[in-house]
Amino acid sequence: LAQIRTRATLAVDCLEKEMLEQKKHVSRIRKWLIAQKDYWFCMAPEQRKLIAQALVQHCILPRAILSASDAIFCAKFLWMMHYPLATNKFSLMIVYDNIFGDSLSTLLAALTESEARNYAKFLNISLTFLAPLHLQEAQYKERAVNAWRGLTSFQKHSRYKRGYLPPKSRTIRLQTPSAPAADSGDALRIVPGSIMLSHDDFRTVMRKWQVNLTKAFICTLDSERNDTVRNGIMALREMQKTFPVISQYGRRILDKVTEIADGSRSTSGEGSAGGPPDSNKNLKVMATSYGAYLGMAKKGWIPESSYYPVQAKDALPRSPHPSNPQSSGKPAARAS
Repeated sequence: LAQIRTRATLAVDCLEKEMLEQKKHVSRIRKWLIAQKDYWFCMAPEQRKLIAQALVQHCILPRAILSASDAIFCAKFLWMMHYPLATNKFSLMIVYDNIFGDSLSTLLAALTESEARNYAKFLNISLTFLAPLHLQEAQYKERAVNAWRGLTSFQKHSRYKRGYLPPKSRTIRLQTPSAPAADSGDALRIVPGSIMLSHDDFRTVMRKWQVNLTKAFICTLDSERNDTVRNGIMALREMQKTFPVISQYGRRILDKVTEIADGSRSTSGEGSAGGPPDSNKNLKVMATSYGAYLGMAKKGWIPESSYYPVQAKDALPRSPHPSNPQSSGKPAARAS
């Protein structure tokens, strides 16, 4: 018993020492990020869309599909670049607009099962950060368009020239005052003439992303390739806490999943490249399991009129267009 107590004491001492070292390391990294964040994109062109596209293509996507921990890191670091770092010339909205864009179905068709699961985890955590901003305007004003903190990622229009460097941040570790003055805190980091996205505009964008996700998953579930359908179901299962949330779109996905569970979809009999074909029976089991979850989760879905009061003009198509390369589950050819 004495030996066990001694070993336990040594283990506790080692863990406490490691915790102290990790805290010091985290503190050093945070100080480095705060010192460097304004230089990352300062020489980038004025069009922040180019920054967002390059960031997703070369930084986010290659790492988010590696493992679950990498997916979590990418989602959290991406949010941290906006809040609380307030990175210079960085637009989180444009980055998310690329991530929740029309290419998701093509991407899912090109990924392996593990990569699709990891990327879905990244999408799930990203939506977890955005959900409170959609529900509460107070949260949106605090964490999205807080001028006192110098947040610029949710701007509708910006005027940032090449080489622009704002004043150094002063509010990262501070609490937002109840009634900050217009020019207090880090408000001077925001270039005059910049227009922030209103909460209603943000809800409009969130609804658009829900539409894009629904279209992408319907296209994936309609694929004739079993491996593509499997990726779609696995991704949906990973995102079940954050998508779908709108009843109209949830019912569309539930109908597609029910078709797969009933075996009424047509397949090409092809599996993933270089491997054996997927079993229809396994797909039916996966679809039945996820369909059962959707059947219970639909009680918490909300109508589109509650999620986004103004009905948008565009509507979901009843089925993917036959000429769409995504409907076959194969990646589209790259433009030269």
